[in-house]
Amino acid sequence: MDKNVLFEGFVPSTEIRMKTKDFLWKMETQAPNNASHKVLFAKTPLGYKGHVKITSLAGVFVAEAESQDPNVVLTSLFAKICEDLTVWKKNRPLVG
Repeated sequence: MDKNVLFEGFVPSTEIRMKTKDFLWKMETQAPNNASHKVLFAKTPLGYKGHVKITSLAGVFVAEAESQDPNVVLTSLFAKICEDLTVWKKNRPLVG
């Protein structure tokens, strides 16, 4: 698993690891060039919480999600960060 991904308070199932890996690949293809990322996925008393932060010269993109279902957290994080990246792509100045 990516060294910038932290699972805290639980050991993720194979399914969650695979979905996280897929999520990271898709996120990286949409993120600005030379971006770095940090992902935290934690077990809380009420369920699960996820946090994604992408840092680049183009800006900082952050998404958070909470749910009792870890699959919902992953889906929500991906949807939120992709929405932010789509808005960035539409509004970025084109060079060339």
